[in-house]
Amino acid sequence: MRRIVLLVLFLILLALFFLIAGCQPAEGEAPTNAEIRSVTAVELVQDVADLGAEVVVVNVWATWCGPCRAEFPEFVRYGQDKADEGIAVRFLSVDDPTVMDRVQLFLDQHGVVGPTYFSREGADIAGRLAAPNPWAYGIPVTFIYDGDGTLRAYWEGASNYDFLDAKVRQVLAESSSELATTG
Repeated sequence: MRRIVLLVLFLILLALFFLIAGCQPAEGEAPTNAEIRSVTAVELVQDVADLGAEVVVVNVWATWCGPCRAEFPEFVRYGQDKADEGIAVRFLSVDDPTVMDRVQLFLDQHGVVGPTYFSREGADIAGRLAAPNPWAYGIPVTFIYDGDGTLRAYWEGASNYDFLDAKVRQVLAESSSELATTG
């Protein structure tokens, strides 16, 4: 009986060792890539305007949201593909503040680098960002801003790379035609 207890104890300790070892970043690997900033709607729009991009896409998401998780890789890829074209993609988590470790892990697993945001206003931030337009309190919700921080388009529900690209191209075309008529 004593041997069985010792064997079980040994196996538990061995399992704990591998569990702890597997949770550590690999040597030379940065433990986190995304810088998470806690913001209000006003602060987020100011950051968007200060970016200096032609267009900024802000995707509102949460780790518990299935459609958010499904579309997330498309937005990451879009941001990587379009960064040299003056198009920035930023993410705004509306997760509960107690799960920030889960948010950071999700961002890291998807290769998000640079600034990303966490709402100090909870999901209500999306309503403030959409105002005065209606918002049905659903996520994911995506906002497209011009370089001045003016909201140009938004939609609720999951989307993909091609849909996002079409919306961004539409905003760019509208901005170009506005410049041509006023300039």
